[in-house]
Amino acid sequence: DKMARITARYSPADISNLVQEAAIICVRNKRESVMMQDMSEAMERIRLGLRMRVQQSPKEKEIIAYHESGHAIITYLCEPKRDTFKVSIIPRERTMGVSWSGKDESGEFGKKEALGSIMSSLGGYVAEKIKFDDTGAGVTADFEYIMNIAHKMVYEWGMGESGFLGNYSALFLTKQSTEPMISEVMKARLDADVQKILTACMGEVQTLLTRERALLDKFASELLAKGELDYDQMEEIFKSFGKSKPSV
Repeated sequence: DKMARITARYSPADISNLVQEAAIICVRNKRESVMMQDMSEAMERIRLGLRMRVQQSPKEKEIIAYHESGHAIITYLCEPKRDTFKVSIIPRERTMGVSWSGKDESGEFGKKEALGSIMSSLGGYVAEKIKFDDTGAGVTADFEYIMNIAHKMVYEWGMGESGFLGNYSALFLTKQSTEPMISEVMKARLDADVQKILTACMGEVQTLLTRERALLDKFASELLAKGELDYDQMEEIFKSFGKSKPSV
């Protein structure tokens, strides 16, 4: 069941590649049976590259640990359809840390899901602000993602506060002209709606993580001590704080 959720939307070829890579890892570790840890390592190798030996200061590690802990906690509390299966601060070729979440196989993505996704992506940024009163450059990909989702909500899905309906993105470039068919005034109003969504989501995340500061500190300390946490280890931490995943 766990692997089925992790590999939601994988093609048969993707799954075959994952299993073969896990088998190679298993053999290299001189074991005869593929374990969950092999599957997890295989997935990270395929998606994020090999582990790297990178010189990091204690402060750098702590920043990454709080960042990834923020993602994991907000995903758990605000995205009931998504499971975080692993959080890691072990450096790899394409990332210094990761909060690994499975996709919702149903494909349903309404306003509630969009807002939850934005909040989860802001979790790392807000966690850094709460702990260090500062943030680093590691939020680039997160910000790119939330801008894309909030922009679609306003420009394409009619979810902005001002209530404008229509696919305004389609008006920017047409076959007849390279000039956008939308006024600067209208664009400014739409952009304002985008920022309202982002700032409202950040406010909610700030409130949640401030209230759950003890949980955030515990999560980050465990991550620093172990380097990575799997699903069961994370569940144990949440349960120790009386937390359970919200129902869908």
